[in-house]
Amino acid sequence: MRSLNSLAPLRKFLAAARGAWLARTAGADIHPSTSVSLSCTMIGGPPGSIVIGETTLVAFKTLLIARNPDGSVSPIHIGARCFIGGGSTILPGVTIGDGSVIAAGSIVANDIPPRCVAGGNPARILREDVDVLPYGRFPEAAKNQAKYWSENAPPQPTRRKVFSFLLVVSLFLLDIKGMTENHIIFSDGASSQTQRHNSIDLPHDDRGDRILIRKIAPNSLDGDHSGAMI
Repeated sequence: MRSLNSLAPLRKFLAAARGAWLARTAGADIHPSTSVSLSCTMIGGPPGSIVIGETTLVAFKTLLIARNPDGSVSPIHIGARCFIGGGSTILPGVTIGDGSVIAAGSIVANDIPPRCVAGGNPARILREDVDVLPYGRFPEAAKNQAKYWSENAPPQPTRRKVFSFLLVVSLFLLDIKGMTENHIIFSDGASSQTQRHNSIDLPHDDRGDRILIRKIAPNSLDGDHSGAMI
């Protein structure tokens, strides 16, 4: 089964195009290895107004404002291996050090030192001296993810067996439904008009009787019918 990773080339192309647009319109300097959400908004000015280091992730609906109310620009600097949580706002003149993590929905008005976890409104330091992987990912998160999939993901042969079993059950139920709706009836030439209704005449059999095929409702099987059902 194909996953959303199959769309990664398309997203990479769109992100590169948007990065070029932000560099032109907001003066953003974004490292090529950085991942910036397509819903992120940047308000800057001349080139270098917003600088984002390598292997940093800026999540969805974040707001980076480098322009002050008086129209002047105070550059924003975000270091390498950082994570900026969704819905966060980075105010003018803020510097976020390398390897720092900003919690979702935070309002960052002051500088954040390297290797810190910060969050809140206004954002304050919650943890210090943290180790992170690229894109601000904690090492424990990678281990927990690997452990989860090793314990919960069924092997491919099991998936194939389950699919085959469901397919067989579906075909069996369809056969049962067909057996209760369609029946073959032998009838002689004196069969009534009701028996002839909705029927198909077939060639005569060895006994000279005609074979009629017609649909009988399941609840009528208990009734009296001329002919034998096979």
